[in-house]
Amino acid sequence: MLLDGKDNKLEEKKYDIKVILSNAINYANYAKLHKETQLLCDIDQNLPTSLIGDGNKLFQLLLATLYSSVKNTNVGKITLSVKCIRDNGNVILNVKVTDTSNGLKEDEYSDVINKLNDVDHNLDSLDKNLIFIKKFSDYLNGSFKYTST
Repeated sequence: MLLDGKDNKLEEKKYDIKVILSNAINYANYAKLHKETQLLCDIDQNLPTSLIGDGNKLFQLLLATLYSSVKNTNVGKITLSVKCIRDNGNVILNVKVTDTSNGLKEDEYSDVINKLNDVDHNLDSLDKNLIFIKKFSDYLNGSFKYTST
C-alpha cells in the first residue's frame, strides 16, 4: 500500500510525537480558516516526547482524520484527544477525533466499509476518506472505530 508516494514498509525509528501532533494541528487550523469551526485539543501531559515507529505515516493518518472532520464540519467544533496508555514498556496512543458535523450514522459507516470489496467503487469523497483511514489504521497495526451520535 503506497501511502506517501514512497515505499510501503513501516519505518521503525525514533520520532517526536509532539512535533507530529503540532504539525497536524497547524494544517487542520489552516484548512478550517474560512469556517466557523473551533479546533480543540486535549493532549495527555504524560505523552513521551519520543516514540519508535513510523512517524510519517502516523502524521498522514492524523491529517486524513482531521481533514475529514474539517471538511464535514462547517460550524461547530472539532476535538482532537490524544491519550497515552503504557502497557509492559510499550506506549499505546489512543487518538480520538470528534466533531459536530452531520456525518454518517453508524449503520451507514458499516455499509461504506462493506463496499471495500466492491468492484464498482462509486463512492463519494467522505466514503473514500473513511475507507482510507480504516485501511491505513489497519496497516499501522492500529484500530479505527467510527461512532456517530
